[in-house]
Amino acid sequence: MAAPSYSTMLELLMTSEEQRRRSAYIQQFQTLTLDDLATGGVASLIYQSAYADLISTNELSTDERALFRRAVSHPQAMNAGMQWYRANFPPFDQIASETFWPPQRPPIAVPVLMIWGSDDPVFGEQALELAGKAGDNVDVLVIAGAGHWLTFAHDDEVSEAIAEFAGKVSR
Repeated sequence: MAAPSYSTMLELLMTSEEQRRRSAYIQQFQTLTLDDLATGGVASLIYQSAYADLISTNELSTDERALFRRAVSHPQAMNAGMQWYRANFPPFDQIASETFWPPQRPPIAVPVLMIWGSDDPVFGEQALELAGKAGDNVDVLVIAGAGHWLTFAHDDEVSEAIAEFAGKVSR
């Protein structure tokens, strides 16, 4: 699970102090200007904070590290990414049921596989619990000791789970 659904995320930000704390980066991203992104070491800070776990555990190859560093070093591209946060998240204290689109927490009617790392610093157990109630056919896989970047740090386990899930729902 890279992230819960938009409505679930808004609900968490509206109701959970823990999720607001974990998501403080969103409000920081919203305030960054193109000048901030072009100067002042912001690119390096984003690289270090976003990918620290993958770097410290050597989950990224030298080529992947270089690719990620290049990606965050382009101010215009990073600004485009920040625009997504600006467009989709009002100030946390202004989130209300009218903010939700589609309407607050519509049930998901298709089978869903949620994969979550138990040590995810961005989304805690509240996110997992709320997202797990998104529909009647939600399977949850918790990878013990895993962080946010599951597809890098636990790629084999994630791939196997997705393949098994796809085989089950395609019958």
